[in-house]
Amino acid sequence: MLRSIKTAGCLLFLLCAFVPAANAQVSLSIGIGVPIGPPPPPPEFIPAPPAPAYAWAPGYWAWFEGRYIWVAGRYMLAQPGAFWVPDHWEHRGQAWYRVPGRWESNRFRGREHEREFARPGVRAGQHRGRG
Repeated sequence: MLRSIKTAGCLLFLLCAFVPAANAQVSLSIGIGVPIGPPPPPPEFIPAPPAPAYAWAPGYWAWFEGRYIWVAGRYMLAQPGAFWVPDHWEHRGQAWYRVPGRWESNRFRGREHEREFARPGVRAGQHRGRG
């Protein structure tokens, strides 16, 4: 009995640690090879930020239940000294894999990596991001 409680506790911990509730549906596409690439992003208007300390994360395609679904862009609290690398898809071998967005240090940012994603009024459909 005690062993099954410990096992259930470990499984619950792993579930909570690796699958945040807000991203559960889109996390399903990470690590799963998809045979067809994502469609082009739809036009996405970037509204004015709610406060200066927020950065725009553009929308992206996620693979869910055998098809691509659009996950709309959103504002998130900016990380001082870092820039946002958007979610994108990479083609490896015979399949496509989603790479989740992440913060990267400005220390490693070169002029060739600058993006206009965080500017209000930019239509994100004009950008492909990385991938």
